Amino acid sequence: MGTFSSQPELPERVAAAFVSATAARWSFPQVELYEKEALVMVTVETQPSGGKEIDPAVKQAIAKALNKVVPADSEHQLGLWMVVFCCEGHVYETIHPSEFND
Repeated sequence: MGTFSSQPELPERVAAAFVSATAARWSFPQVELYEKEALVMVTVETQPSGGKEIDPAVKQAIAKALNKVVPADSEHQLGLWMVVFCCEGHVYETIHPSEFND
């Protein structure tokens, strides 16, 4: 498993990459590191909107940005991360590292 203890700046780098990839469309995300699973969880609280669907181009930009900053480890070709979009406490969209891997 990978370890995050040697990378204390990782949450800030992940948040900055997310904000940059989305052109600051949403509030600053919450970034949590789960050391045991070597997982980076990014949670974004959004405002209620009609469609609630994230544009595929935005999802791709997020995936590419996070794949660059979240380190891979011996068990994962890409870093292990997930972005969760929530509205009023309910998850309505997720993004995973391999969705847009090219």
